[in-house]
Amino acid sequence: TQVFVAAAGLGAAQNYNITLPSGTTYVGRKIGGMVTTVGGAASTLTVSASAGNVQGGASRTIDASARSYETYMSDGTDWWKVQ
Repeated sequence: TQVFVAAAGLGAAQNYNITLPSGTTYVGRKIGGMVTTVGGAASTLTVSASAGNVQGGASRTIDASARSYETYMSDGTDWWKVQ
């Protein structure tokens, strides 16, 4: 599993964008990501793919309020949340 992590700055909202590689080159492999906040600021992580969809859409936004962690797996075309 490859992992990406985004952590917000102290007290200031930060929004991050991650682009997953094409699902055709990562068939069956997992990529996980986490976004968290420091100092109570609202932050987001938007996950998109260089080709195909993420969880059935063009992108997926993860909210940092609960220190969210998600793992995605490629089916050969698209990326799907598995955790």
